[in-house]
Amino acid sequence: MDQTQLTLPTWHLNDKEYALLCRYLNLTPSASIYPKLAKYLGRMGASRIPLFGFDRWLSEIRPGPWSLSFLDIWTRLWFRSNPWRFKLNAMVALHECDGVGFREMSRQSTGKTRIWLEILGHSLGYGFHFILGCFWLIFQFVSFGVVRRNWKAEERAFAGKTVLITGISRGLGLALSRHLLALGAKVVGVSRRADLLEKLKNDAAEMGLGERFLVGAADVAVPGAVSQALSAMGISPSEVAMVIINAGIKTPFQDLIDSETIRRTFEVNVFGAAETLQALLPAWKQKGRGHVVFISSLGRHHGMVSTGAYNASKAALSLLADSLDLDLRAQKLHQIHTTVVEPGLIHTQMVQNQGLQRFLAVDVDKAARRILRAVGKGKSFYRFPKLFALLTMAVALMPQRLRRAWLSQVTSTERIDRQ
Repeated sequence: MDQTQLTLPTWHLNDKEYALLCRYLNLTPSASIYPKLAKYLGRMGASRIPLFGFDRWLSEIRPGPWSLSFLDIWTRLWFRSNPWRFKLNAMVALHECDGVGFREMSRQSTGKTRIWLEILGHSLGYGFHFILGCFWLIFQFVSFGVVRRNWKAEERAFAGKTVLITGISRGLGLALSRHLLALGAKVVGVSRRADLLEKLKNDAAEMGLGERFLVGAADVAVPGAVSQALSAMGISPSEVAMVIINAGIKTPFQDLIDSETIRRTFEVNVFGAAETLQALLPAWKQKGRGHVVFISSLGRHHGMVSTGAYNASKAALSLLADSLDLDLRAQKLHQIHTTVVEPGLIHTQMVQNQGLQRFLAVDVDKAARRILRAVGKGKSFYRFPKLFALLTMAVALMPQRLRRAWLSQVTSTERIDRQ
C-alpha cells in the first residue's frame, strides 16, 4: 500500500489482491481498470456505515484462492453489504465495460454435450465449495468468538470519537488514520509537510470523507502551532477525545556529536509532545476526560551508534508520559488516561527490508492495528513485536561493558521523519 495514500483498509484492494480476483474470475488484469476500481471502492467505503462485529472480521480477511471462493459464496447468500461483495461485483462491472473483459466474459461453449458437461461441472464444483465453505464459516465464527471482546472494546473506544494525530502525512501516522476512519472515528491531523497534506486533502475530497478527515499544517516544535492549526480547522480542544503523539524524527550523526541534530530531535520528539499536550490538557482538565497515546520506541532502553539523539529523546518522552500519568493521578483526574507505545522496527519507506530487519520489523499497517487494539483494550503500556521487545530487554540487562561492546558493532542507517 502506498504510504502517502489515504485509503480505508477494509475497502482497499491492493495490486496482489486485484490479480487474485482476476484469476478467480478468469479475467486479464488491466492497468487502466485498477485505478477506477480503487476510486470506486474508496468512495463506497466513505459513504457507508463503518463495519462492526463479524462483518468487519470477514472484511479484513486477506484471502487465498480457496477462501476467496468461500467469501464469494457467503457474501452472495448472507453478508451482502460486506466489502468483498462490492469488490467482486465492481470487478465484473468494470471489466465488462472493457473490450478485453467483455470478450472474456461473453465467451461461450458450442455444442449441447459440452454445454451440459460444463453446467454439470459448475454445479458439482459449487456444491463442493459450498460444503467446504460451511466448515470455513464455522471456523471463522469460532475464531471471531475468541477475539470478540477485544474487537468490541476497540470499536467502542474509537467509533464517533475525534482523534488528533501528529505527524499524519505518511508512515505510521497515516496508517493509524486509515484504521481509525474504518472504525468510525473522525480524524484530525497535523504535519509540517504541506505538499503531502495537500495530497491527503485531495484524496479525502475524492473519497467524499467530508468532515471526517481534516488536516492542517503545523510544526509541533513551534510554540502554539498545534493550537493554531486546530483553530484553523474549526476544531476546539474540548472536541478532541484522544491525541496520538506520533510526530518524531531520527537523524544519524555525521560525526561523534552533532549538537544541532540533538537540539532539533528533542524539539520535535519531546518539546513537540509537550506543545501538543499544552494545546489540549487545559480543556481536558475542565471537562474531566481525554486520552493521550505516546508513540515512543524500544530504542529508549539503550544507546545506539550514531543515533543517540533519537534514543535519548524517546527515553525522555517515555519518562514524560510516566510523570504525566502520576500528575493526573495526584490531581485525581482519573478519566484522563495515558498509553505509552514502544514499538521496535516498523516497515516504512525509511526502513529497509534487509538483514535482521526482515525478521524483526512489522508491517506499518499491522503496527497501526496492534496499537489501536492495545489502546482499545485500555492498556497503559504496550511493547511490540514481542521478539524484538524480549531482545531489547535482554540487551538492557546485559552487563554494561558487554552491552557497549556488542552495540558498538551494530549500526543504524534508519532515518525517521514523522512530522
